[in-house]
Amino acid sequence: MKPHTDPQADWGLPGWTYDNDRFFREEQERIFRPSWQIVCHLNDIPKAGDFHTLDYIGESVVVVRGKDGGVRAFTQCLPAPGRAPAGRTGRPLRQGRRPDRLPLPRLDL
Repeated sequence: MKPHTDPQADWGLPGWTYDNDRFFREEQERIFRPSWQIVCHLNDIPKAGDFHTLDYIGESVVVVRGKDGGVRAFTQCLPAPGRAPAGRTGRPLRQGRRPDRLPLPRLDL
């Protein structure tokens, strides 16, 4: 038994990982992209047609509250000029329109 050994001494990432572009790209693809992310709190979109946006790892996410009270999320994989800024919350979202003014598939909002 080692006297006074710190049980967390080997816990963490080596320093080189914090400033390495290849490691960051791998982290994005293998950890961040497949993981669940919080876009907003349900209280941020209380009424039908309310929406919230998030830019995350190069993708735009739009979360919308429907007429039925359900919450739906959509991703926009290709950035578009004039898209809504990250963290934008608004109301109401007109039928068939994204907050960035690109067409949406028909929704039962």
